[in-house]
Amino acid sequence: MIEEQLKINVKETLEILSKPWCDVNDIMKLAGCGRNNALKIRKAVVDELENKGYILPTNLVPTDILIKKIYVNLDYITKMIEVNKKINN
Repeated sequence: MIEEQLKINVKETLEILSKPWCDVNDIMKLAGCGRNNALKIRKAVVDELENKGYILPTNLVPTDILIKKIYVNLDYITKMIEVNKKINN
């Protein structure tokens, strides 16, 4: 059940990546992990940024930093969007 909830398509991925901030649920979907690992990822991002002097909103992390932290392949996502457009046209 949880594995099915973690599988998201390119459109859902893009919707999350287009937001300026991500919460734990977004991290779970992007990283394909459970809540505990998503919380660890969020904590790692928060700790890194707070150590640099940044102040963050509660329970949110910047999407651009998260993308780098979990190695989201933006080139692949962009290609899949183009493929989906061609298929649907």
